[in-house]
Amino acid sequence: TLSPSPRTRTVVADVTRRDDVARIRDEALAAFDQAIKQKKSFAEAHNNRGSVLVALNRHADALESFERAVAIKPDYAEAQYNRGFALHRLGRNGEALKAMERAIALRPGYAKAHANHGVVLDALGRTADAITSYDRALAIQGDLPDALLNRAAALHALKRYDEALQSLDRLL
Repeated sequence: TLSPSPRTRTVVADVTRRDDVARIRDEALAAFDQAIKQKKSFAEAHNNRGSVLVALNRHADALESFERAVAIKPDYAEAQYNRGFALHRLGRNGEALKAMERAIALRPGYAKAHANHGVVLDALGRTADAITSYDRALAIQGDLPDALLNRAAALHALKRYDEALQSLDRLL
């Protein structure tokens, strides 16, 4: 009998993993829906439900969940950040910027919020300001690969090539 080639085994393993991930996401979504059904004011469940929806590329639905979490708990920095992320994915960058700024105001040491604040600023054409946000993120957590990579891209866009290379070197 013929045995599957290594490539075939890899493809089968990849498809199995994808099916497992999809099943796990479906189960997580159902669990968060059940938690919310039991307690509608459970901000963390709304936020986590939104995170699952983001992973499924359902950004409009995710935004609804994040907005519910923020309505329940306005000082919930992670939900504000996630709301900003969803808004950015939907192309609503002006609103995304305000949400990121709110997350940072609530939790100034939130490195991911500073980094994604930079992403939104860059999307708004404010590249120099974006670099400042990336620098703030890296001052808090120096090993954020996305912040380093986005910083390098922004520096490159401003023709600051040596600095861009230095940022890339930090990735290695």
